[in-house]
Amino acid sequence: MNYEELIEKTLRGRSVRKTAEVWGVPQATLDKYMRGVRTPDVHTILKIIDESGVPATEVLEVIAAHERNHSVKNFKLQMGFARSGFVALIAAISMAVTLFLTTHPATAANMRLSEQPNAHAINYAK
Repeated sequence: MNYEELIEKTLRGRSVRKTAEVWGVPQATLDKYMRGVRTPDVHTILKIIDESGVPATEVLEVIAAHERNHSVKNFKLQMGFARSGFVALIAAISMAVTLFLTTHPATAANMRLSEQPNAHAINYAK
């Protein structure tokens, strides 16, 4: 059984709104659980066990598998944002340095990269 099938059994044909009323859970929160956006809290897991008729161990296994998959997707998504944020930061720094050097020609003329191999320091001409 997968997460979607478990949710289908739990709702038993009721709407999320009606189920939220019966369970005493905010509709928006229950909707996120039902769509798989968030992992249910312990209170809701107990309700799922009670309402679905599925053995507790199976419910916990299904929810744990869903959480693992959800966490991996979120991690990959966050890494994508972090990578694109880093690239944007490097681009912004590069633009700022270019702007500074074009508006301060005396500074640009007095700077030269070290002529030593593998040296990454900037030496200022005297």
